[in-house]
Amino acid sequence: MGVKFLLLASLISVLIISGCSQTGSIINRSTNPVASQEPDTGRVVTSEKAIIDRPNHTETGTFPLSAENQNKPNTSSDACETITCPGSVTTCDDGFKSRCKNSCKAGICSFCVPDCSGHGACDNMTCEDSEVTCPDGYVAKCKNTCKKGKCSECVPDCTGHESNQDECEISCGLCKEKNDDACTCDLIIPCDGNNICEDGEYSGSSDCPDCDDGNRCTEDLFNFSSNSNSTDSCFHNTIIPCCGNGICDNQTINPENHTTCPGDCEYSEPKKEPENETNLNISITNIEPFEEWVEIFNLGNQTVGLTNWTLSDAANHIYSFQEFTIKSRQIVTIHTGHGTDNSTDLFWNRGSHIWNNNGDNAILRNAEGDIVSAYDY
Repeated sequence: MGVKFLLLASLISVLIISGCSQTGSIINRSTNPVASQEPDTGRVVTSEKAIIDRPNHTETGTFPLSAENQNKPNTSSDACETITCPGSVTTCDDGFKSRCKNSCKAGICSFCVPDCSGHGACDNMTCEDSEVTCPDGYVAKCKNTCKKGKCSECVPDCTGHESNQDECEISCGLCKEKNDDACTCDLIIPCDGNNICEDGEYSGSSDCPDCDDGNRCTEDLFNFSSNSNSTDSCFHNTIIPCCGNGICDNQTINPENHTTCPGDCEYSEPKKEPENETNLNISITNIEPFEEWVEIFNLGNQTVGLTNWTLSDAANHIYSFQEFTIKSRQIVTIHTGHGTDNSTDLFWNRGSHIWNNNGDNAILRNAEGDIVSAYDY
């Protein structure tokens, strides 16, 4: 009987101990685990208690967890595995709905801002500047901007330009111009009427002397570097060649002759050699100054060799015949320009005109230099 009593007492003790907590309270065993939060980290943990709802997130830029997400235990190391973030949407100025996707990071949803680029009411608008003329004449401007499809209407600032109280009151005399900005009188140069012959006034100005010496063969000029306005400051350049000075100027450029300047150059008959049949039968019969050609005609009954003969004008431009013969009753034409010689046409091959359009003198000489024929027009 003593042994049985001891076994019963031991069994009762075991039952009492297993049904108590360390503090002596009784544990309520349930089939559902209980969620609790560690005070230091805020991390959700589970135990064999009933599930405790996780508080909703209310921080700026995040979304609260849905009831579905809140009631799911976090059994994974990824805090966003069971979280779905809603997108953001906004209505642009032109009515277009722009959207963007939010994402989850560390268990918290981001908050994106939809982009309305290209859908703004001001995208294709240009606002003109406002401008106004201030009382003193200054034009003030300001820039207008677009907002919600409408341009602003800024008011230009005329501060400092309210009136002409500081207008320059000086007056300027002859050959001076008023400068309002500097309030000075600026000189007008050149100025007709100041009794100074200035560069740009001569000739025709009352300030400049008359330098005309009456000679048509001089260029009359005024020396502006001189301090004198008298004819002592005049100088005269000789014009060469000059038709009318009594000198027949035979210059390289524009030489004079009895045709271009008959007053200075006398006409002289070409020197004639004793006539013979050959010389009488070869003649210059025609000259075309505009088309630049000369015709030579053999009136005789025999062929004549023209080798080393020459054809010249009044300015002494000389064409030399090469090996060439002219048959009886034949015409040969001498052209000033370029070409290929043949039995009826010869070419001087010059790049400029020879025969003056208003008159000239052609002379044909034989190989000895004797004048065979002369032609004036």
